[in-house]
Amino acid sequence: MRRSVGFVGGATCIAVAGYAVNQVSTGLQLPVWAWGIVAVAAGAIGARLAAPQGEASHASEPPKHEQLRVDVSNHFPVFDRADGSQTMGDPLVAVIARNGTARPVRATGWGARGADGRTLIVTQPTTRWEPPLPHWIAAGDEATWYLDAADVRQRAESEGWAFEDMIAFVTFADGREVTADRGLPLSKGDSTFTWPSSGNQAGTHEPVPAFPPALPGWQLTAAWTQTTRAFTGQWRPLAGPGGEENYPATMNGCDQQRFLLRYRVLNESTTVIPGWTHSPPANNPAAPEQTLTPAHSGWLALDGCQVPMFTFDATNASSANLVDVAVEVQRYTAAV
Repeated sequence: MRRSVGFVGGATCIAVAGYAVNQVSTGLQLPVWAWGIVAVAAGAIGARLAAPQGEASHASEPPKHEQLRVDVSNHFPVFDRADGSQTMGDPLVAVIARNGTARPVRATGWGARGADGRTLIVTQPTTRWEPPLPHWIAAGDEATWYLDAADVRQRAESEGWAFEDMIAFVTFADGREVTADRGLPLSKGDSTFTWPSSGNQAGTHEPVPAFPPALPGWQLTAAWTQTTRAFTGQWRPLAGPGGEENYPATMNGCDQQRFLLRYRVLNESTTVIPGWTHSPPANNPAAPEQTLTPAHSGWLALDGCQVPMFTFDATNASSANLVDVAVEVQRYTAAV
């Protein structure tokens, strides 16, 4: 059963090596739910808009076509229960209008179109915290609307659309329409893949399998995206959510939590070697306890005591000695 969540509290933004992690907390004490949302971005995607003719550009200002953008990212709402536990809500795709100009702009519509150019969703609020339309966006500010990821997937399947061909847009009162320069950040994954619910396993897979809608015996409690850097000759442990120094694995109680990870090397022609070690890892471990074959992308399913690690594959036919790796993490706790 699908639930709607409300916006309560104030938001802060933590930049994590090219990704944005937006956290909204609440101080209200509700009898059943204290609502909140953790928005994990799977990479902001910018839009380009040509400058109106006749307008002169100034050397001290960024180009006009880069000042008004539409970004898209993945967001995962998290519900805070009265007993202190959390449960994950339905995933969303955020459509973010960013106003980098020196004057306010008035948004009048938004949505996403399929490969045939037809509108998927326009001006239909998905959540209670979306701004009503029309909406003024102050200079240097932004506004966000949300697509229901499940609805997008269902529509894409029924129409035969690829996610990369589904383009988000925002329209403005002056007649302009700004579109994202790439498609919606969703992946079909592999419907035949089953994520392991116990033990420590990993593999390479193209495409990387999507996270499961549910994991038997476990409850999803957190999710985040980050970028880590893999170096030659050095194993680097993955950081925690929000760039925290320590990954949230524990020394004991390995069967009380579980982590699922998806990763992809940002340089298409480069590979890394993934592995893991028991928590807490040494300050500069020479090697993890378990290593895998070099890969450009893949997955890991680890118990609550294992810390994932990456190192640059020295066999790469490149003069580089480091590379960035995008990693998505889901954290689960034991459940009935």
